[in-house]
Amino acid sequence: MTRTPVPPPDDVISTGCGFKILVEYVDWNVVSTTFATSASPLVEIQSGVAKVRLTNLETGEAITLNISGPLVVQAFSDGSSVLAEEGPWLHVDVPPGLGVPAVFLTQGRVVFTFDAEGDVTTTSSGRLVDLCAELAA
Repeated sequence: MTRTPVPPPDDVISTGCGFKILVEYVDWNVVSTTFATSASPLVEIQSGVAKVRLTNLETGEAITLNISGPLVVQAFSDGSSVLAEEGPWLHVDVPPGLGVPAVFLTQGRVVFTFDAEGDVTTTSSGRLVDLCAELAA
């Protein structure tokens, strides 16, 4: 088992909502733990404290969110993998046409399953919060 600190993402300005949002990672103490199991030669769990502040740069409206997850990634010997977001997760600059807002928070479980050819299946339970709408007010 290996434990490694995960550096915070760079602060960014998102324009996907139709207005500029400053995304600042304000509290970050995330650790990656990797190990192997009989079913998966590689398992990675990212957990810890992760908080972000989103600010609408036109209105000054700001919200601070807990996005601590955790994230569980499993890679299998056949080339397939599973990425599971548990708890709160932030998604920024999601491309249009996917049926979700450009900036949103998930609360619950979102699972991305990649087969050996790279095809993706997504399942989810929980709640999706449209942060574009929250910051537009």
